Amino acid sequence: MKSQFVVAAVLILAFSSLVAGYYYFTGTVTPPMQEERPAVQAPAEVGKTAHLEAAERIQSFIDTRRTEDGYYRYSYNCENGLETDCGLDLVYGSTNSWTALSNLRLYQATGDQAYLEKARRDADAVMDWCDAQPDDGKICLWILVQISELYEETGDQRYADFLLGKGEMLLGIINDKDPDVVWQRNSTMMIGIDARELAAIYKLNGDQRYIDEAKIRVKEAYFGTPDNYPLYQFNGNNYLENSCWPELANMEIYEATGDQASLEQALDLLDTLDPATNVFYMNFLTNLQSCNELYLKAYEATGDKKYLEGAVKMADFVLADRWDTPENNLVSGSGTILSDDYSKVDTLTDAAYMVAILSQIHSMEAAAA
Repeated sequence: MKSQFVVAAVLILAFSSLVAGYYYFTGTVTPPMQEERPAVQAPAEVGKTAHLEAAERIQSFIDTRRTEDGYYRYSYNCENGLETDCGLDLVYGSTNSWTALSNLRLYQATGDQAYLEKARRDADAVMDWCDAQPDDGKICLWILVQISELYEETGDQRYADFLLGKGEMLLGIINDKDPDVVWQRNSTMMIGIDARELAAIYKLNGDQRYIDEAKIRVKEAYFGTPDNYPLYQFNGNNYLENSCWPELANMEIYEATGDQASLEQALDLLDTLDPATNVFYMNFLTNLQSCNELYLKAYEATGDKKYLEGAVKMADFVLADRWDTPENNLVSGSGTILSDDYSKVDTLTDAAYMVAILSQIHSMEAAAA
């Protein structure tokens, strides 16, 4: 199984072609497909759907996709008769890292111990899966943030050992000649994830190499990738595809070290390009959800409610525009989150990431009330 396809599944299936850097530049840019975008298909009063209620409903759908061996199966939504090839049968062990995160955030939002046990169960399954992979589990280098959150919640040394076991390998991939790894090294999104994971490992071992390399890779994500693709222009600046991924790394660096420059860089993207206002230009959840999480981290770091409001605006857009339910039937009413306007696939990583975001919004809104 090719690692780039596995990793694409890890980080929201069906977006492996969406990779780009982040660099502000001027010039006239017309948002792609602006005139052709279909109208949002939203049920009445979708914005009034409680975020926690939506998270639990989406998680219930995810649970239906769990197989007897403890992993999750993707499928086409074929109930509407529009698809002729319904034989899709994709199972990726790496998906369990995202379901572990979604269950963890639901536990944090509700206090329901059952969610924490499910998070542990899925994390154990993905770590077992990684141990069985060739090349010392190299394809598992891009699921470390999810495991690090579970470690922070539980203090379970198994999770720390897993993270530390991948640390030197993560540092070394810059010189890796494996074509699948080279593919990752040409992706803004993946380099941003590298940097965020390096900062997360630094929290465990205090090794300065990890922070130094994290900062280097953030710069690479800005300037070093060949696929800088502009999505929209706002206030004279261009938002480039997947720009929020390296900024999530900057937030992780700030959380690990208190580095104000990293925090200011992340906040600058939100303040300058206002992705919440321009969310309808983000055709794929690859960039939308990363920006949604960035707003949450910005609110956590600053306490400024404008960032929480931005996160809510983006999340409500997803519920209206991408949540396929009987009330908001986009494809077949299956309950999944669609990765783009035309998706027909149960994108379980998208759905799990959305559960995590919605659950955190609920927790933050409850704390602020």
